[in-house]
Amino acid sequence: MIREFQKIYSRRASIGLLLAAVFCSVLLSAFFIHDYTYEVAGDDGAVYIQGREGVWMERKAMEEISAELSVENLNASLQYYHSLADTTGSGAGGKMETEADRAQHAYDRKYPGWRILLEYAYVPEHESGEALLQKLYSADDFYKNIPKQLYEKMRGYDGFQYSKAEKGRASRMLAKVQQPYRFEFLGQWAILLKVSYLFFYVLLLYAVVLSGQVFSCENECGMDLILLPCGKKTMYRMAYRKMGGVFLYLTMVLFACVAVQMLLIFACCGISGADSSVQMMWQFFFCLYPMKVWQFFLYSYIVAWAGILCVTAVGAFLNACTKNKFFSMILTVLFLAVSSAADSLPGTRGSAVLQRLVLLQPVTAFNPLSYGRSLRTFAIGRVVLRSGDAVLLVCIVLFAAAVLLAPRVYWKRAR
Repeated sequence: MIREFQKIYSRRASIGLLLAAVFCSVLLSAFFIHDYTYEVAGDDGAVYIQGREGVWMERKAMEEISAELSVENLNASLQYYHSLADTTGSGAGGKMETEADRAQHAYDRKYPGWRILLEYAYVPEHESGEALLQKLYSADDFYKNIPKQLYEKMRGYDGFQYSKAEKGRASRMLAKVQQPYRFEFLGQWAILLKVSYLFFYVLLLYAVVLSGQVFSCENECGMDLILLPCGKKTMYRMAYRKMGGVFLYLTMVLFACVAVQMLLIFACCGISGADSSVQMMWQFFFCLYPMKVWQFFLYSYIVAWAGILCVTAVGAFLNACTKNKFFSMILTVLFLAVSSAADSLPGTRGSAVLQRLVLLQPVTAFNPLSYGRSLRTFAIGRVVLRSGDAVLLVCIVLFAAAVLLAPRVYWKRAR
């Protein structure tokens, strides 16, 4: 397989592409580590600390409190807030407001991120939660209130439409998440998520370019006429080896670069939060996956890998059809762009069916933010799939179809 791949790209070009991908990983990791910002609430205003210093300061603050988001710990945090601000007493309104603000700043310093989680659980999607801590004295119903807010979130304020069946399936899936949630410092995982998200699209470009040259190289140099007398079985075997070489190379690039990203980010920011609930990630509070953070990241890499192989296989199939590398690349880009552009059409925003179809595209596999936060579910008989599961299934089906059809088309076009 590697020999067939080297017919398309020389050894020097193959190594060059790999090094370029590694350099891109290092560059993205360094940029997002430097860009990380920790906001420290103070009485005189917020102070922003950037880079590694901000990462370690926030991590230190998180380590001083319990990682278990139990009802008891939530209630203790509310008692701490109300011990600092008694907003029920008499006095000037401005003074009361100042005391409340100071208490909130102190709460945010002692319990980083907890106020946002309380807002997710108690404040409806379309309302403001600025005065939540002043009104909230007990969090006994914290976990019981989450399904209510899930239904509120699925009412369509953000333009997404959900059927009654989808709401029921989402509620049942969220109920399977282990409670109480575990919330540790997750800054390094947020950085890794951003780096991986952008890197997946760089690798997608690699896949489009490489798949556009799988079968056309022989046609360009006249080798197809020489290979034709070898027979159908030989041509089939050669086609599978060509595709296998590209699949193997892209797999190596993907996991080598992911390893570089993890090594650099964890070396600079430390390792913590792997066993936290994925619902504690930024904007993942209603995530339907009953996973820990490390499990979700492993899952996202598998989905992205399936997406890369799917796009490569489809591109190779189009290359076998056209026998022209530039034309097949254009067709592959159109295949990806048209399905992505459909999301911005006016009719899509008001149709639950169209929104579900747009989500089921290979490009979604490169966006863990999309399927990770999605409340979409798909029922196939008695089997219920989350958005990422459905996208993974679509990628596997397209990959299998393209791999089976490409050698047949290659043989027929050669004849």
